[in-house]
Amino acid sequence: MSSPSRAQVSFVLAGRALTLTPAKVQSCMRGIEPEPITSHAVRLDGRWYPVTQVFEEATGISRRVWTADRALGRLAELGLLLRTLTPWPDEDTVRWSLVDALEAEGWRIDRLVDAEPRTRAIDVVASLGGVTAAFEVKGYPTQPPDGVKPGEVARQWFADALLTAMKARRKHPDWWRMIVLPDVPRYRKLAAATADSFADAGIRVWWVDEHGAVTGERPPLEGISAAASPA
Repeated sequence: MSSPSRAQVSFVLAGRALTLTPAKVQSCMRGIEPEPITSHAVRLDGRWYPVTQVFEEATGISRRVWTADRALGRLAELGLLLRTLTPWPDEDTVRWSLVDALEAEGWRIDRLVDAEPRTRAIDVVASLGGVTAAFEVKGYPTQPPDGVKPGEVARQWFADALLTAMKARRKHPDWWRMIVLPDVPRYRKLAAATADSFADAGIRVWWVDEHGAVTGERPPLEGISAAASPA
């Protein structure tokens, strides 16, 4: 998640008046290895750090005298990129696995939409080598409403993803369009059953496994040799 960026945020903590800026937070963490992440994380210089570790380093005040929620709120006010650790195959985890994979391959993330609050925008837009790609991300339902089977919810989410990708085709016909799904049998069956429709619409499917590995056909990039990953 992210909030509107502020140049700085001033507050009082443990009797001390403090001011933080995004640059100060970034600089204080350079050269420091991230601790294990158990709940909330903040992205700095391409790496994820626990919110509590970052806030402690940035303020110089022990985490024993403030709450994680307070730290999260202050960092959110600065507009820093935050996430909440969720289990696979939750949509948020699938999305961040995709973002990490894209950045590792050299893609620039042009737009990233939070899972909450939901919007009708494509989840991720990225560019590399003269190619712009739109990625619609879905998770797999682990706690569906009472009386509803996970597979039924997954089928609806799959259809929603296909519709969103098709709308993106009308708005941006020159973009590559991908649906990104957790690699589970239900989605594999749905993708196989609709393979012709995907091909006709020019939509590819990328898969994310429980270890965060992302597979799927990569677009040809201008001046860049990029082999397709196996689906």
